[in-house]
Amino acid sequence: MNRPTIELLESVRRIIARWVNTQTPLTADVAQGGTTLSVQTTSRWEAGDELAIIDWERSIFEPKLIVSEVVDNTTLELSTPIMVNNGWTVSQNAVIRKTFDGKIMEGIYIGDPAVIAHYPAISIMENTKSSNWEAISLTKEDHKIQISAFIKASTNEASYRQLLRLTDTIERGLKNNFYPLVGPFDTIEVTAPIVAGDRFIKVADTSLLEPSRHILLDSLHRSEESAVKCVVDATTIEIHAPFSNSYPLIDLPTIIKMTRFFYNSWPSSINYGLVHKGSLLHASTIDYFAWEAEVQEDGGWIDPQM
Repeated sequence: MNRPTIELLESVRRIIARWVNTQTPLTADVAQGGTTLSVQTTSRWEAGDELAIIDWERSIFEPKLIVSEVVDNTTLELSTPIMVNNGWTVSQNAVIRKTFDGKIMEGIYIGDPAVIAHYPAISIMENTKSSNWEAISLTKEDHKIQISAFIKASTNEASYRQLLRLTDTIERGLKNNFYPLVGPFDTIEVTAPIVAGDRFIKVADTSLLEPSRHILLDSLHRSEESAVKCVVDATTIEIHAPFSNSYPLIDLPTIIKMTRFFYNSWPSSINYGLVHKGSLLHASTIDYFAWEAEVQEDGGWIDPQM
């Protein structure tokens, strides 16, 4: 069965975009001079991350703020105080957004574009794909992907530091998504909050699910996998392995019914160096592999002329 490679590349781009463009709303006002941010979730944030506070409606932002500590699941501490007059308010829909040297990631490309309009930028390409028999009617499809990160060179040390930060962020995202979510897939809405450890999940419709079906719980800030143990009724399923996170009403996830099964993936090596692409850039490359189990439905001899 031929399964399009582009679907895997789109999945990798989605993972990377969520990590390098992490955006989280403020849940409490922060005054000028303040250093504590209350946010919806601190998932995908860690000490050393750079951020900007942004009001998209008024197109204003405060850049180059550094996270000094992730205090808890909803609190970040900054290394320097807020400078904007009157601070930032929830009523203005202020958000925090991950940045690199004060810049928002604008370009995540599939393929190798001849011209990159804005930096930093990322490109994603599949280098090779190999296929080997694992069992009767089952093959292992081994995808080898190269992910490149580009930073415009300014002073040598400053741009190199930004390259390391960007590459580390990509690597963290790939390592935290061991099972890449590759389409096509069906989606089922979760209709009630989930408490960590729950085995019974309320959903909009169970008609697309059946026992032993491999599923992924996907929200804006996290993903977890399990399998359907039992379809209890038209709006309830029981799962084999309980989810480890809680999902409140404000962050209800979606259940993904997958049709492609990637059972292993990893950023296996990273290379750093200098490349020229029109002008001097700092660049890194991440070699990433993804293993897919694929059922070969055609059996018996096939006429080679067909």
